[in-house]
Amino acid sequence: MHSQIDQLNLGAVAQGNGLQTLVRHLEKQQTLIASIPTIRPLTGRRAARHLAFDYRNSPFTGMRSSPRHRHLAREGTPIYATASGWSLLGVKGLLGRTIIIDHGHGLTTIYGHCSGS
Repeated sequence: MHSQIDQLNLGAVAQGNGLQTLVRHLEKQQTLIASIPTIRPLTGRRAARHLAFDYRNSPFTGMRSSPRHRHLAREGTPIYATASGWSLLGVKGLLGRTIIIDHGHGLTTIYGHCSGS
């Protein structure tokens, strides 16, 4: 009878370890899934599709430049994080005011030319 109890205890410990391993794996999967961008970062009809190339004023000369700059949304359109992550705000070279969201797992979203904070 003592032998059977010992075997049951060993089985219970092994099963508990297996369940802990499974829970850790599922938690990692949950984090990964939360990191995958799944929504549109901008709202509104204009943000639903890319807009045509448009003339713009050069930030360097102030003069009207050739139509090479693609607008994705009107100025002031709210930007939404497409997935969970850590965000960095600042100025980044030619992107100007920039929001960078590091989603982890090698996934990053970058929003450039932002007009506000």
